[in-house]
Amino acid sequence: MCPVKSITNVVRRIQKGNHKLSNNKGFTLIELIAILLILGVLIGIVAPRMIGVDKTVEDRIKVVETAAETRKDIYNKYFGIEGEK
Repeated sequence: MCPVKSITNVVRRIQKGNHKLSNNKGFTLIELIAILLILGVLIGIVAPRMIGVDKTVEDRIKVVETAAETRKDIYNKYFGIEGEK
């Protein structure tokens, strides 16, 4: 059979909708969306730890503790009374 005729036969079958895929391998749209959701959750958990967000939270806690101690010292200096513990 001539290659041109076989190509035209394939095109005609595709146009008519009589073609069959030889291998139906691949992922469905739902599977791809599920994979993307899982990757998004993992990235949301791991990325902040990788870039050091935990350290900035600890630094902010130290700043708040220092501010509370400073407020207590100022309160004691002006009023001579122990602040809240």
